[in-house]
Amino acid sequence: MKTEYFLICIVWLGLFLSTCQKTLEPSPLVGQDSFVPPNNPPALRISRLNATVNGQTWFSDSSRCYHYLSKCEDGKGYLALFFYVFNQVGELREQIAFAQLPYRIGRYRVYPTTTQPSCKDSLSATFTTVEADGDVVKDFYTVLGKDCYVNLTDYNQQTGELRGELRLIYGAVSKAGPYLYPDTLRFENATFRTWITQWNR
Repeated sequence: MKTEYFLICIVWLGLFLSTCQKTLEPSPLVGQDSFVPPNNPPALRISRLNATVNGQTWFSDSSRCYHYLSKCEDGKGYLALFFYVFNQVGELREQIAFAQLPYRIGRYRVYPTTTQPSCKDSLSATFTTVEADGDVVKDFYTVLGKDCYVNLTDYNQQTGELRGELRLIYGAVSKAGPYLYPDTLRFENATFRTWITQWNR
């Protein structure tokens, strides 16, 4: 009887420790249905992308990241991620836009896309230059080859902060002169920091 009681105690203790260990494991980027971004993120949020583009230093002025539900039949959730460059009077001049970005920590390949991503497209990242007051597309680029990726490296569940790195090689699809950039753009040694600010269910 004592032996049976001792074995029961050992099994119960093992289950208890296993449960405790699981609660200490870091959560995936979004993993559970109970996860939502914080309602009150930090007031000061320095969010940007730093990279070298064709060997020259490049950085965005700000970024935006939010969760959305796909309009495709599967209705899956994804992250949309944008990086913006503005001129001195606050008009948008350049934009990198990620669509259908999985919301888990990990490294993901980026695929070429059209101007309007469809349900058949995978993760995509376009680069555009704009003019006028920021709503007229001037040059449009899509990624080239198999070596383009975005790597989500760290997520802070308390603040909603998301960090990562990426490598993108762009080719021009359409351009309107005068040309600001060459036909091929190589974004390398790139790191970014942003916050998930909206969560749609």
